[in-house]
Amino acid sequence: MACVTCWLPAAALLLLGGTGGDMEHLQAENLNLLLPEEHSVVLNRGMRVLPRDCHEMLMTSSGQARDGVYLIQPADSPIVAYCAMQEGGWTVVQHITVNSSVNFDRTWAEYKDGFGAVTGDHWLGNEYLHQLTLGPGRFKLGVKLVDRDAVTKTGEYDPFLVEGESSAYRLRLGLFQGTAVDAMTLDTENYLHDNQRFTTKDRDNDNYFQNCAQLEFQGVPGGGWWYDACAGANLNRRNVIYWQKDCNKERLCNTILFLLVIWLFSVASMGFDVEEVDGTLMDSAEENVDDAILASPFLLWCSACSLSPPTPPLTGSHARALKEGWKTSGDTGLSSSSDEA
Repeated sequence: MACVTCWLPAAALLLLGGTGGDMEHLQAENLNLLLPEEHSVVLNRGMRVLPRDCHEMLMTSSGQARDGVYLIQPADSPIVAYCAMQEGGWTVVQHITVNSSVNFDRTWAEYKDGFGAVTGDHWLGNEYLHQLTLGPGRFKLGVKLVDRDAVTKTGEYDPFLVEGESSAYRLRLGLFQGTAVDAMTLDTENYLHDNQRFTTKDRDNDNYFQNCAQLEFQGVPGGGWWYDACAGANLNRRNVIYWQKDCNKERLCNTILFLLVIWLFSVASMGFDVEEVDGTLMDSAEENVDDAILASPFLLWCSACSLSPPTPPLTGSHARALKEGWKTSGDTGLSSSSDEA
């Protein structure tokens, strides 16, 4: 069984946002991400009003909640998720270790609903990413990369949004900061992941004349991702996690992805003084927020508590040509992603 309180170095995605009860009545829409013998590790089972995400759980506990598995409810139904409370209340949405035993070469339906185990390597699910980032708060995406020498690099995209299934879970990314290279939005001359739709081996939404999720490196397909044509970053290929110069076939890494939000529905209920300035909610004691969410390299900051409309996608010299046109011409002007790592 994977350790639920000590994680292997990995690349991960996180979202920041009462105990007791009968284990037979543990209910969660994604309970398949938790082994039956692990139901007892859910730390807030029996809680009557569930938090929307991990950060709300941390705030509800006055900062006392510990790392572990929690029930959260971003929409109509509860789900289980691993919460990185010591990092500041991030919701883990992806965790992968190099040469993971969990297969990330999955179908659209599997990436939609999630797979793996929240106590180890997993993908929480695109539908839940959408529900979590839909609001009402503003979210950051945190990326944590750890190589085999235990060198850790981090990065954040602020804001972060995943659109719904009707838009193929299109990715929207804001400004980047961190010690890692910006592999998702910086290299606009080649691969731009912002504004891309999600692609899986059975649902081809990328900008290459082949399905990027099917392209193999040393016999392992790329897995589902927000490909361009194909990738400046791909955290779901389990033999080589790719993040440009930080993680590649010469520098093997593990990864974690996190989501974070500072406040949600009722800012005032969290003990902050809120005032409206020019129609925008502002916090009159912003220093207190840092204390409340603990020190963390991953910090989802909400200065207005409303997500601005996504900016139009950037374009580089490789303009976003119609995929159908590429397929008929057979000439992309781009190299295959088989050498991306």
